Amino acid sequence: MSWFLMVALMSISALIEEKLLISKLGDAYLEYRSKTGLFLPRLRKLGNKNELVPWKSVLLIMGIYIFIVAVSFGTQKILSDLGIVMWSSTF
Repeated sequence: MSWFLMVALMSISALIEEKLLISKLGDAYLEYRSKTGLFLPRLRKLGNKNELVPWKSVLLIMGIYIFIVAVSFGTQKILSDLGIVMWSSTF
């Protein structure tokens, strides 16, 4: 439930922020927005809007994300084992 709430709040916040940026920056922001994604990079090449980015790039992005998550959990486990941070699965 907390993940759903977090994603919903982040989405609402991003949409509000986007409206603010459009009102402040106008066409410059609209041009930038057409080239980028809201939360994640678009998986299309800049020059050709119909051509997808090669799968190597997609796999690299996914690999980086998985690495960051693994490092985060690994760091939490190490700190917990050392008694620096207490880990609790229930809050």
